[in-house]
This record gives sequence, structure tokens and C-alpha cells, in this order.
Amino acid sequence: MTVAKTHPVNGAGLVNVLTRLGLLRDVRENPKRVALIFSVPLKVEQAFTRQTFVLDGILGDADSVRKVHNIGAVAENALKADPIKVHTIGELRTYLEGNQSNKDRVAKGLTFGKLRRSLSEHDEEQKKLNQGEASLKDVLEAIPQFVWGVGT
Repeated sequence: MTVAKTHPVNGAGLVNVLTRLGLLRDVRENPKRVALIFSVPLKVEQAFTRQTFVLDGILGDADSVRKVHNIGAVAENALKADPIKVHTIGELRTYLEGNQSNKDRVAKGLTFGKLRRSLSEHDEEQKKLNQGEASLKDVLEAIPQFVWGVGT
């Protein structure tokens, strides 16, 4: 239940639930197989609008390098420092393309090989989230949404 007129939906969480229920493939083929029902107080029922999806789990090259699996605060700080100056996933991708050796160290305990493996794992996770014909965001946006006013 919510009292807000807008309530962004956690798209990655919804994908996780659909996956666990074995429904993600069916919903990709026909988003009307499921529906979102928002329970709101009667006084805001008429003002409650279609909700948007926030896809925090789906990342682009403009997102922080920290969101890549196995890149913690220490690795992030090492990548952001001179002379590397890598802040985003896209910058990391470009940086790794220009440096071929896997054994060379970027910083203490951080090699090009480790960064490549982390980026590869990240790319595989993103591919799983975005696999299929329609983009995941388009599929989620096509899921019917209903509002149910409750109370007196």
C-alpha cells in the first residue's frame, strides 16, 4: 500500500520475482500475462498515475565502475586516481582495450586480468537481464497496471 501518487517500481526486483516464478519468458512473449495492482487510499486513487520502472540492475557504460562485480572501494579509488582516471564502465572498457597484458598490475592486488574477468562477468549478467527480442524496459512498461482504492 502506498500514499504517494507516484511510486517507481523496482524493475530488477520485478524481473527477479518473475524469474523465480518461472514467468519471465511468458511475460516477455505477452506482458499481459501478469499485472501490477497498487493498493492506495481512496483519496488518492483518482490522482494515482501509471508508474515508471527503475532498472537499477541494468547498467550502461555511463554507470559507475563501482557497479561492476568485484570492484570495491579500494579498486574504484585506484581506477579513479592518476594516471588511470577511469570513472565509468565505458571508460574501463576503453582502458582495458588499450592494455593487453593480463598479468600487469593496475594497483596493489588489481591486475588487468582481474578487471577483464570482472567486466566479462558484468557483461554476462547484463546480457541475461536484456536477452530476448524486446528490451526488458519495454516489456516491463507493457505490463498492465491497476489501482485499487481502499478505505473510507
